Amino acid sequence: MAALLFCRLLAAFICVLLFTITACRKSMNASDGISVQQQIAPQPVLTGAATITIRITDATAKPVPHARIMVEADMTHPGMSPVFGPAQETAPGIYQAHINFNMRGDWIVLSHIKLANGQKLERQIDVKDVQAN
Repeated sequence: MAALLFCRLLAAFICVLLFTITACRKSMNASDGISVQQQIAPQPVLTGAATITIRITDATAKPVPHARIMVEADMTHPGMSPVFGPAQETAPGIYQAHINFNMRGDWIVLSHIKLANGQKLERQIDVKDVQAN
């Protein structure tokens, strides 16, 4: 009986300890305070050329300049090669990449972002039902 009580108390203590450690730890998310907004033009998205515009701001809504961004577009079904396009900074914190959606269907657009301070971020856009141009 004493051994059972000891095991229950030990388990309760471990749970409280783990909860305390987890609850008190600061988030280690490297993107804290960074906002990334993405848009695709033209709308609706058709096969052929499209422009992805990415706006990056910090916690105070100031533009985040000098990032390096590679945009990757891939169809949702297997067997297709992804399409890549580097984004160029067109104004402080605003970047544009050109992608060629070469087939009809559903696509995923993934932006690989490396900020000037070395932080790495990834953001995804699901592009549903790209139609023939």
